[in-house]
Amino acid sequence: MKIKFKNVIIYTICYFLAVLTVVIISNNYYIASDTDNLVNEAYKVDKDLTNGKPIRFDDVKVETFTKDQTSDKDIAILKDGAATSRVIKKDKISVAIPRYVDNQIVGYLRVTDKKTDNSFIITLFVIFALIIYLVWLLQFYLRYTKSKEYMENLVAKIKAISRNPLEQSYLITDETDPITKELNKLGEKIQHQAISTRPKKENLYEFIEFFDFPIFIYNGKGLIKRYNESFKGDFSGGKSLDMFSQDADFLTFLVSKLVNPKLDAKEFHFDHKKSDYIVHLQPIPDLTDNILVTMQEVTSLKNN
Repeated sequence: MKIKFKNVIIYTICYFLAVLTVVIISNNYYIASDTDNLVNEAYKVDKDLTNGKPIRFDDVKVETFTKDQTSDKDIAILKDGAATSRVIKKDKISVAIPRYVDNQIVGYLRVTDKKTDNSFIITLFVIFALIIYLVWLLQFYLRYTKSKEYMENLVAKIKAISRNPLEQSYLITDETDPITKELNKLGEKIQHQAISTRPKKENLYEFIEFFDFPIFIYNGKGLIKRYNESFKGDFSGGKSLDMFSQDADFLTFLVSKLVNPKLDAKEFHFDHKKSDYIVHLQPIPDLTDNILVTMQEVTSLKNN
């Protein structure tokens, strides 16, 4: 999940950079609009002054300068040949233009007004952007949690098939997602290969070695024909069912199947191992009087 966390950081940085860009563009738009309005106002005032008309100042501050009256920076820019100059302060904006008489500069005019207050709009936009981000973050968290839970369940299902693919009860239940359906098909395929009506003894003997839980095969005479390494590790191996003489209930269960071999399952406690196992018996049709026994330890599950 480190990659996803890294992606969240990248998306967050990009998102807030985009928000900041929009704020800057919006602020520049208002400044440009104020500048254009003031330039138009300045030319209008200049025309009125030239024609001797009265000027209505309202909230606009108008200042006139002769050619050599001031050394302010905005006027200096005009002296260098600029058509207009602008000065932006915290809450005000000033625009200066040259005044002409017979195409000759005779002075300068400066118009100052309040900047358009766009703080309310910017605040609303930032709040809205933050809400969108928080909603996205919540959705990401919910998807992440759901995905993590799904993966954990998926791993548990795969382990269930690995523990005992020979019994349908260990296959996962039917669900709608395609991965689960494919796992069911895989489990059924393994089961079919393991207990097919035409298995070969050699293949079956090799097959049981792949599993990490005890498996053994015994015949109608009570002889143990084959077992895997897990069985040998847990029960030390043996040649006949007599090896379970100290586990009377289990031995009786095995012997009873010699008379009536059929698919069956039962839980047993082994005192000498202080362990519990769920035992499954499966007659092997192609090997006459042979019974496949799989044993899954459930001690830890019961203790929990």
